[in-house]
Amino acid sequence: MRRVIIVISLITFLIASTPTPGHALFSMGCPANPATMLMVLTNSIATLYNVLPIKIGAIPIAPFPGAYETKSSWPLPICFCLRPPLFIPFPGMAISHWEPIEGYEVVKIPFCFPALGFDIPITQAVSRGLLAGKEADSLSNGKHQAAFAQVHQLTYEVWRVIRLFMDFVCLTPMGEIDVSYITEVDPFWQNDLLNAILNDPATLLFANPIAQLACMVDAARAALPKVGKPIDILFWCMGSWGSVYPATGHTADEQGYTCGNLAIANKQLYRSLTGKIITTGKPTVTGMCQPYIKPFWKKSQYSWLQLFPVVMGKRMPIGRASITWSYLKNPPVPGKCDHFVWMLYRKRECCAF
Repeated sequence: MRRVIIVISLITFLIASTPTPGHALFSMGCPANPATMLMVLTNSIATLYNVLPIKIGAIPIAPFPGAYETKSSWPLPICFCLRPPLFIPFPGMAISHWEPIEGYEVVKIPFCFPALGFDIPITQAVSRGLLAGKEADSLSNGKHQAAFAQVHQLTYEVWRVIRLFMDFVCLTPMGEIDVSYITEVDPFWQNDLLNAILNDPATLLFANPIAQLACMVDAARAALPKVGKPIDILFWCMGSWGSVYPATGHTADEQGYTCGNLAIANKQLYRSLTGKIITTGKPTVTGMCQPYIKPFWKKSQYSWLQLFPVVMGKRMPIGRASITWSYLKNPPVPGKCDHFVWMLYRKRECCAF
């Protein structure tokens, strides 16, 4: 991690020392600088207690009162996995915890990277064009708002950044800080109609009033105090945050821009997970013994924690009503507001040998 900080600082210094005609060092309104990078890193380390509760089977050995938690898929402390080449059941210890796996920058200015401490200066024509985020009236009466932002999906595994528990078998091997996806280069992220026609025809099935009525049930379930969590079978819903369809950078934000911003991050999470490998389940079948492919995400397996511009104390499930968590999470500081960094936590269940 020291090498990453040194390299980024050197790049920033070199850019600052070399004036570029027509451009500033940082894009107008972009808060990214080495201080924001250090803030995000510090906040991610300071909130690592959100890996709790840690359980052996269904028994908590390191509880975290009031934290979002799901039921253990394997209640017993001893688990069994089939191991090649003979595929004989081997015993292990059933361990579960929440691991921070990714960071999500959701920004209104294209190519602005607060978590990495730099941005890529662009012309005003581009920054004011289709790539730029906005918040505008979606209806003529002005009562409803529509938000748009770009998302940078970062591999941000805090354990390996601080070189802690590197030999723990139940940590997903991913690497250090890296950029895994940016939406600025994705034309489908910018345009709902283009995405529905060429990339994601399922939008026609779920982005309609009938499918959205089911999301009311998901919103009610996610809003329950303490035990509230989303309904996994309603995979197209995000609780009180709306729907993942259309899976683009546009969303409604009647609950405020902070909630709308997180909904946009959640859309990118959904896009990155659909049809991909996840890790949860029961031993000797799936999940605890090896990853498996699932056609749709399991919403209850994920939770979010805000790192920037304001750090949250506890992670929360997908779909939780914004009135319980979003207050003062987007301070009206010119040049810094409306840019967010979120940490994604995933429930990890492992049969440790």
